[in-house]
Amino acid sequence: MSSDPMSAFVTQLQSRDWKARKTAVEALGRLGDPRAVENLLSLANDVRWEVQSAVAEALGLIGDLRALTTLYEMFDGVTYGRIESDGAPHRFDAIVGGAAVALAQLYRQHQDPAIWEKLDNGFHRHLAVRVDGVSLACVIRGLPYMGDRRVTPYLLQAASMSDAWIRFRAIEALGILRDPEGLPALYQAVETGEPLTIVKAAADAIAVFGVPEADHPLMKGFQRLETYKVDSYFVNVWYQVRVRVSRALGLIATPEAVCFLRGRLADSTLDAKTIAAIGLGYVGERQVVPVLIAGLKEGHVTTQVGAVEVLSALRSPEAILPLQQRLASHDATPELREAIRQALEASEGWID
Repeated sequence: MSSDPMSAFVTQLQSRDWKARKTAVEALGRLGDPRAVENLLSLANDVRWEVQSAVAEALGLIGDLRALTTLYEMFDGVTYGRIESDGAPHRFDAIVGGAAVALAQLYRQHQDPAIWEKLDNGFHRHLAVRVDGVSLACVIRGLPYMGDRRVTPYLLQAASMSDAWIRFRAIEALGILRDPEGLPALYQAVETGEPLTIVKAAADAIAVFGVPEADHPLMKGFQRLETYKVDSYFVNVWYQVRVRVSRALGLIATPEAVCFLRGRLADSTLDAKTIAAIGLGYVGERQVVPVLIAGLKEGHVTTQVGAVEVLSALRSPEAILPLQQRLASHDATPELREAIRQALEASEGWID
């Protein structure tokens, strides 16, 4: 039996089960062994969009220039035309946008000017002849991974466009790039952007920077979310965005942000208390642990998952038993169970 960890995954690439192929591709990407490149290239034309997307990601992680021609084809939509699924935008984004990210990663490692030109031309071409926002959004998704601040003006231009998906990708990209020149656009987005999409992307991006002056835009965004009249269909997203803004305030942890979150602990609803406690948990305030534990038992699943994540971040021994009990409960959702499993796996180091 071979001791090479790569060999079993290479064999699995030939499986008739597309999920097995995808799993093998992902594993090879994590290994980062250049010897896997030739084997991965053959799956760039797989009939499953999930496998093609995984191939693009794996090739980007490995960073070998032998993948360049294939990634160009994926970026140009050639391989997308061979999938057996319908042409849903998220599948196009998974393949073409995934290839854009991979190309950007190769550029960052090798500084090949041809890759810069490919992505640069792609941005301006789609900008000039845009029929819908999907193709341009795919290019925008890749740009920040180049690690080159020359793309900042492109992202700022995209962040001001009317197309919601393009704006979302641009705001997200500004956080990945971490160029401070993008902060004013992020502040505006969290204060005035579409509450259920743009605000979440902006909050996550701002949290990456961790700059104190971001607290006031985030507080304004939080207050706007509190009074937002949300359709029942989007309630899940509404909770998710509020959790992310609270988390960003906690990571920034200015005195004003802390005071703001403490004031929300007095709210009458368990979900609102839990959301505030999540932010304070990221500040490091352990006195909110009982609130977070209470939030595990009932309330919206998004706030429960958020409570699990911050309890894990706080490394709270007193949370281990409640987490175990919640995992065993009949009404725990798959998402919640997975979050709890990850927390419990890490819990061995919570007790000194």
